[in-house]
Amino acid sequence: MTDESRVAELERRVRGLELELLESRRSLEAMRWQASRERELIEHLPHEVHVWEVLRRGDGSIRTWRLDYANPAALRAWGRRLEEVVGLTTDEIFESNAVTPLFLPIVEKLFREGKPYLWEEEFPETGQTLQMVSIPFREYFISTGLDISEQKRKDQEVRQLQKMDALGQLVGGAAHDFNNQLAGIAGNAELLRRQLVDSPLLEEIEAISECSRRSATLISQLLTFARKGPLDRYGRHRSARGRDRGPAEAHDQQKDRDLVPLQQHRRNACPW
Repeated sequence: MTDESRVAELERRVRGLELELLESRRSLEAMRWQASRERELIEHLPHEVHVWEVLRRGDGSIRTWRLDYANPAALRAWGRRLEEVVGLTTDEIFESNAVTPLFLPIVEKLFREGKPYLWEEEFPETGQTLQMVSIPFREYFISTGLDISEQKRKDQEVRQLQKMDALGQLVGGAAHDFNNQLAGIAGNAELLRRQLVDSPLLEEIEAISECSRRSATLISQLLTFARKGPLDRYGRHRSARGRDRGPAEAHDQQKDRDLVPLQQHRRNACPW
């Protein structure tokens, strides 16, 4: 091979290397652009995202894990900046020896099964109830999810309202029946009071009437409290429009229509 042919071969190889280098640069730029785009997406997610590296003991068991990355949503929940916490273990970040024992069963299950794991746990250090998905890869795992504390609180409120509604219906039915009995007692007491004007038993009859009135008031207040509604100083319920309603009207409409003043019940129970 002549010198000229050697030079031509070298030039050809150089051009090939230049093309390969150019293609590598293009691929690197594309990868950098894609990574930048994905990072920007992660940083704008409302979900928490954190990447952890597991730290093992000499026997291979998991000792703890340290932070490799956390997005702004997670940092806001923690009240920290990334430069303050990256590279720290979970106990160091939250300044508590209780964090690793709390989440260790989750992390051990994650690496034992080697697949994504959906979990929910209360985290006292931040006052959160976390619902997360964790994914293992090599000696790292990524966790992403939401703080569902507000949802839990609303669910609890719904359950409480359902309990109070059931209690209100139960009390309403019992109060309706008891109120009918009171109507008969009060009506007969009023009849006796009118007939025995000068009787020495008049004081006892008046005591029966007073007990009937107090019992009716107690029934109405019980209905109101069962519905978790506020009373004014007269024992009345206020409607959303500001109109005063009696405590009987404040409960379930159908049942409370039956809880009318005792005078009406007297006439129905004692027609004579």
